[in-house]
Amino acid sequence: MNKLSHFFYQKSNLAYTLIISAILFAFFAFGFLGAAKCFEVEGGTIALGLSFGLPYDLVQDFFDVRTSEMIECYIHFNTTWDNIFPLLYGLTYVVWISFIYQPISHKTKLLNLLPFSQTALDWGENVNLVSIANSVLNNEVISESTVQMASAFSIAKWVVAAGIFLAISIGIIYRIKLRLKK
Repeated sequence: MNKLSHFFYQKSNLAYTLIISAILFAFFAFGFLGAAKCFEVEGGTIALGLSFGLPYDLVQDFFDVRTSEMIECYIHFNTTWDNIFPLLYGLTYVVWISFIYQPISHKTKLLNLLPFSQTALDWGENVNLVSIANSVLNNEVISESTVQMASAFSIAKWVVAAGIFLAISIGIIYRIKLRLKK
């Protein structure tokens, strides 16, 4: 882990952060959003992965208003598009944190790898949501324990996301202060 962290601290610069950010935004705008259209419903929950936690009723309602074709699309979305997206946003955050904290990387050590934990949590959430969707397609009752597991991954993902945004904000303030001292 130390070698990976060191690699990102050494290689991250403004050009890389902007390129990775542009790739993330292009993927989101030109692929991810379009891929989600096939399971959208008017006035319903857009995506379960955007919720902070997943109450059983929300999950049940999400699937109740969708056709089998929409649920199959949702499974494809979660196994393809929503597996690439966390990897891209995780890498983007890693590069930004590495760039921002580069001057004090000897103090922040593995902080720059924190976003990869959010990626892993997002993947865990996706695995459980796909399991739930498959149950619905097989006309099975949605497992409360699987919903609880998806919910736990969801909450943990958003808590880590808050920590990442806090770290980036603190780092930006630190870099501004550093620049002003010069």
